[in-house]
Amino acid sequence: MRAKPNIALIGPMGVGKTSVGRLLSVALKMGFFDFDAEIEARAAMSINQIFHSLGEPHFRQLEHEICQKIPQMQGFVVSTGGGVLLNPANLPLLRSTCTIIHLSASPPALQQRLEGDQTRPLLHNLGNILSEREPLYKEAADHTIKTDKKTPTACVEEIMLYWSIRDLNS
Repeated sequence: MRAKPNIALIGPMGVGKTSVGRLLSVALKMGFFDFDAEIEARAAMSINQIFHSLGEPHFRQLEHEICQKIPQMQGFVVSTGGGVLLNPANLPLLRSTCTIIHLSASPPALQQRLEGDQTRPLLHNLGNILSEREPLYKEAADHTIKTDKKTPTACVEEIMLYWSIRDLNS
């Protein structure tokens, strides 16, 4: 039996959490839970609209409320928001039932992936965001995958290998 029944993907915007998460959930026959989609459904507006109309503190509160659902979940791949670890109360909620996988990418790779994306409210501040959050991701992660030169499928294969080895050792 696996020690933790969920897999949480953490990392900055543009790293591939949603793309990898969707593929991983299919490959492992698990549910898929996307923080951003849950927040948008709860607020009945896009992430961009939430940031511009209600502000980042309101967004972070919604994010924390969503995170509080994680301990009751089993059998899900969870795609978190890039800033989920800014609230220190969120990490224990994730750790309670999740193996945490950090998807990482270099700043140039992220810039290239996100070029022209108008849906990311904090994109203009990517460099500062990375320097602030990268230590949080590294500290929280059970395993890190550099995605710069990997396809989402290659990332899924690496996570599945890690998951199966971890499962054998638990």
